[in-house]
Parts: sequence; C-alpha cells; structure tokens
Amino acid sequence: MENVWEMEKIDKCSKEEISQRNKGKGSSSRKKQIKFCASQTRYQSVIRVAKDMGFRLVNMDDAWNILWSDGSPSLEFIRQMKSFQRINHFPGMQELSMKRCLARNLNRMIRSFPEEYAIFPRTWCLPMEINEAQEYSRSHPSTVFILKPDHGSQGRGIRLCRNLRVSSMTQEKVICQEYVKTPLLVDGFKFDMRVYVLISDMDPLRIYVYNEGLARFATNKYRQPTLSNKGDIFMHLTNYSLNKNSLTFCLDTENGSKRTFAVLNRILHEDGINVKKLWEEIDDVILKTIFSAYTTLRHVYKATFHNHRTRSGAFEVLGFDIIIDKKLKPFILEVNQSPSFHTDQDVDLEVKCSLIRDTFRLLLTSRRNCGNFRLLWPNPLKSSYTQFLEHPSSLFATTKSAQIRQEMAQNMRERLQKAQNIAEVPTKALQQQPSKEVHNDWESLHIEDIRANDHDRTYALAQRNTMIRISGIQYVILQNMFENDLLTWSDRVKFEPIIERLRSSDEPMEFTFLDIDGCHLRRIPTLRGVRKNRTTMLREISRTITA
Repeated sequence: MENVWEMEKIDKCSKEEISQRNKGKGSSSRKKQIKFCASQTRYQSVIRVAKDMGFRLVNMDDAWNILWSDGSPSLEFIRQMKSFQRINHFPGMQELSMKRCLARNLNRMIRSFPEEYAIFPRTWCLPMEINEAQEYSRSHPSTVFILKPDHGSQGRGIRLCRNLRVSSMTQEKVICQEYVKTPLLVDGFKFDMRVYVLISDMDPLRIYVYNEGLARFATNKYRQPTLSNKGDIFMHLTNYSLNKNSLTFCLDTENGSKRTFAVLNRILHEDGINVKKLWEEIDDVILKTIFSAYTTLRHVYKATFHNHRTRSGAFEVLGFDIIIDKKLKPFILEVNQSPSFHTDQDVDLEVKCSLIRDTFRLLLTSRRNCGNFRLLWPNPLKSSYTQFLEHPSSLFATTKSAQIRQEMAQNMRERLQKAQNIAEVPTKALQQQPSKEVHNDWESLHIEDIRANDHDRTYALAQRNTMIRISGIQYVILQNMFENDLLTWSDRVKFEPIIERLRSSDEPMEFTFLDIDGCHLRRIPTLRGVRKNRTTMLREISRTITA
C-alpha cells in the first residue's frame, strides 16, 4: 500500500509541477517539449518518470521524439523513422541478448585471446556441440553443468546435471555451461549482480555503466551441488521471479533477498575486499562482452538507420548478470536486452526510477549531465582494448580451415596450369609434387581447431543470411525476379509476404547497401530492361551489389 500511495503522490506532484511549469508560457515553449511515446511499454515506472520530467505523452501516429518499447521494433519501422526520432533498442542486439549468440561470440573471441577473454564459464551450444561437451565431461568427472533454454527467461527451464550422456541431450536446443561451484557468498547465501549498462551511440561506440544496481540473493543457504540438493532452485538460482515465491524471501533492504549496490559494496568493504578493484574487473568484463559482437552490431546499425547522420537513432539499456567466485573473479552469465522495470519493492523503486531518469537526462543534455552514470567507453586509459574492438567478427573473418582449403585449391590450379604449359612432364612426376607447406599446415591443425573453425563457418553463414535479410538484398533479388516473371511456385510460397508487398507497391525501387568494407552506404537501383532468365538475373544482381 505504501508503494501505491507513493506512486499516486509522485503522479500528483508531477502533474502540478508540469502545470506550473507550462503556465504562462507561449507556443515556443510547447515546441521544445519532448514528445514521448509509451504505448508500447507496460512499465508504469517509465511512464511515471516521463511525466515527472515534463514529457508530453503521445501515440505512435504522432511525431514523437522518443519511443520506449518493451520489444524490438521491426526493421521496416526503423527505416521509416525521422532524423529527430529515437527508440530504446538497437537492431541486431540479439547478438548479445540471445544466450546461443552470446556463447558463440565469446567462444570465438577466447580462441583469439585465450587469457584476456577468460571472462565466462565454459559454454557449449547443444545439440551442435554435444560431442565437445561430453568429451569435457568425461575428462572432468567432478564438473557440474547448468542447462539453460536458449529462449528462456526468469529462470524457467534451468536445471543442474552431471551426466551429459543422456540421449535427450542430442535433441534439446539448450546452452550448457560449467556451473560456478564456488561463488562468493554473503551471510552464506549465493548472489548475482544485475548491472545496468547504457549504450547511447553505436557509431562511434559510447558506453555508460550505472553506479547503482541490484544484488539478487538466493533464499536458501548455499551448499555445493549434490544429487540430493541439485534440484533446490532456491539454493542454486538467484532469479527474483523464482525466489520471491520462497517462504524465506526477505524484503529487508539491508539484509534482504534484494539489495542495492551501495549496501553490497559496504558489506564487501567490511569483509576486507577491495571494492574498487572488483568494479574495475567488472567493467573489464562488460567492455569485452560488448566488443565481442560490436562489428556485427555496427554493420546492422548502418544498414538500417538511413536518416540519422548526425545523431544516434537509438539507445539501449542492457542488464548484465554478473557472478563473482570466491577468488573475486567476475564472470558474465547473460545479457538482458529488455531488463524488467517493474517496481514491486522499495529497492526497485529507488534504483530503477533513478536509472530511467538519469538515462533521459543523459540523452537530452548531450552528455553534459551523466547523473549516476560513469563513462566506460571511450576511455583513454583503456587504449589497449582497441585490439578487441577492431578484431573482425566471424561474419567477415576467414577461418583457418577455410584459408587452408583456399591454399590447396590455389596449389591445385597452379599444378594444372603447369601441366598444360609443359606437355612433356609425365603425369607420375606431377603426382609426386604435393605442396609441402599446405601439408604441414594440415598436420599442425588439431582436430579441436577443425571443429572450432567449422562451427565458426556455420555461424558465419547464419549471420550472413541475417545480414542479407536486414540490408534488403533479399528484397531486391525477389523484386527483380518478380518484375521479370522469373519466380517459381516454391519462391511464391516461401516468400509470400514479400511477394504480396511487391504486388501492391508503387514506390520507386531503390535500396541502401553496405560496401564490402562496411564503412560506407550507397544506393543501388533495380535492374530494369529486357526479359532475362533466372541465372542471368541473379548474376546481374550480384554484379551490381558487389560492384
């Protein structure tokens, strides 16, 4: 009841302040008022803070300045945005928020930087990597694994296990992670940290970390997992959505099951822990996690926000879930693209409303007022991190196995060319001249490297298909085939929504694509003219796009 009364009091005060602020002001002041669209969010805390800051609430059809949405807007919606509009989600952020994508990005980076990227527990994507996970389980029999559904949230479907030889493992799409068996405890309870991170700009990248956040505690005292207690979710899981149903859940702000960072920092300091150094390591984990997917995020941003040249068209408030082991080493568990802004408790009201308010202030004051945020990137003191930022993602990198295959093909072409030029060379002599350099490369390539590179190659193909859909290349191919009546029956069934749009569209057919280096945008018109067959049409489209 106190929370409800506080909400009503805030609403009443905010309305009186807004009316007094607007009283006696002319039309010029009304033009400067921020138009805020909250029709796509269910969080009353966001709406309440917007009202308190004097924003004018409008609908989707109005000329809004800021749109707050609980879900990611469609790419078509983003392309239609005006230069003065901004939304609270970057496209392509699934590279961080989806557990499977995050695992692949971090696994790729740890192969290039094995020491620097030891920031997450060993992770496998099942069933694709079931063989590697089972092999690790056999060589480390004491290891406990935690299985998480790829699209799960709020702790649903999470379970602990030791045996990965169960046949059902080969069918489920889950994330298998090595369980941190020795976490840092407070009063005997396991906890994790929800750290709020704001990405205000994507190109150039600008990252802020909020100094306040939530430490979420389990409600049963921790013991290392055994056969008898591995099913105790109130001991091993820290999700608030689960532990709030426990009989031992405590609402106390100082010693309860959910506490602020201010309280947690004081407790750790009293236990003799260097809190400043711990937060420096947490910042390190956050930066490296974002850098693992930055190349893809930047390309997707450039391919979708066509009208935003001088300012960012989006911002993102992410929730990083961090756990600390007893050696005071932080690990990233997952990243939440849409962290909850419900204010069920006083501690939520204190942290989340301040976070939303400081986010709006930072976005509207051109970074002059950071509030309780601290700038994490760019940072001249972290210049060594540019090696991670500039590291190519798997979408644009060539794997080691692919390079060797290319060298072998080139070597074969040279041998064939030599055979044509020198007709007198016996065939037997040609067969006895293998490439020693390539042969040694294959011998030096271990089976683990081959598996890892094959996974990278498979994931790169999936990312490429995603980029094709996002950039509009798929649309322009179908459009040209449609105009020249080259679509087959299977094409019409598979791409029925796009075909219907082509039938009813009268707009000029121009599309924006990224250059090969991903740094520039250019317009490519459709190919009109004489009727062509499918092969010729695809060849001309490919030549036009890559020219």
